Amino acid sequence: MDRKDIKMVVWVGSSLEDLRSFPDAVKDEIGYKWEMKLKKAQAMYSKI
Repeated sequence: MDRKDIKMVVWVGSSLEDLRSFPDAVKDEIGYKWEMKLKKAQAMYSKI
């Protein structure tokens, strides 16, 4: 998957501020899950 295939995140209301207020451990977990989701999508595209 190319960078152009990644969609931009649109933050609604206070969602970005809310995320930034989470404890570091929670933000790390969210980032890890997001990265795994992107890698899964990349793997799906590479099988085509």
